Amino acid sequence: MRQCAFTVDVDRDVNKPCTGQACAVSNAVDGDQGPRFRSSAKGLERMVDLLDHLDIQGTFFFEARTALEISREIDLVDLMRRHEVASHAYDHEDLTGKETGVRLTRSDMDDILERSVSALHEIFGTGRMGFRAPYLGVRDDLAGLLQEKGFKYDSSVILMLKDGAIRPFQLSNGLWEVPVACANDAEGKKIVGYLWPMHENVRPPEHYVTMFEQFREGLFVLADHSWHVQESYSRGMLSDPDSELELTKLRKVLEGALDSGVEFTRIDDHILEHFGEGR
Repeated sequence: MRQCAFTVDVDRDVNKPCTGQACAVSNAVDGDQGPRFRSSAKGLERMVDLLDHLDIQGTFFFEARTALEISREIDLVDLMRRHEVASHAYDHEDLTGKETGVRLTRSDMDDILERSVSALHEIFGTGRMGFRAPYLGVRDDLAGLLQEKGFKYDSSVILMLKDGAIRPFQLSNGLWEVPVACANDAEGKKIVGYLWPMHENVRPPEHYVTMFEQFREGLFVLADHSWHVQESYSRGMLSDPDSELELTKLRKVLEGALDSGVEFTRIDDHILEHFGEGR
């Protein structure tokens, strides 16, 4: 069985940690680092359109603040009707404190998770299924907190393919960990299944297609950000031609996976199908 979950972090535009505050800012525009959401919203619409065209159902990890902002202008329920909605915290908080120097208490974490779930439920009517930590920042008590709050799985760790295999594994408290895939490229260098380097012109789409050629069994988790087809960390707001190029790059990766014989699935559907727990 070779399945892939294409996952998208839907958060504020070009999110960046800010020293001294737990929540993220956006890449500055005219000196203003306040959170922005327009690139994320537009990129989300374009990504969903691409997935629907390719008949791929994805898993979308929504930062709750971004979901609330985007829902004012977009019918998110209709847009996401074929896709899984999961949590990406509330304000893209640095849960570990490593990026910002702000150490959150267990009570802080509890509040973030509750507000995130409440906001997503208000918009989508969803329950507590999946979670991905901002910056993939995993702290020792995260799994326990997620399990206590009724989440089924976390997807905040990166794991190397082993003999071509990668799959979810269950922690001692019953929470499923669904790792993002990692492999070695043709030069033996580590390549993670996050498409950030591709959108920043560090790696071509072919490097990620090569990862699928190494993949033999399990669930390959691939990840992206919705804003990254509209805006770049290093180049700023993209022109229409450059934005279209980023979407074309994404299409090449997804079509390359399909051509390799990989079947796409949502994370919740994979867990339901193979482990009896799901939607």
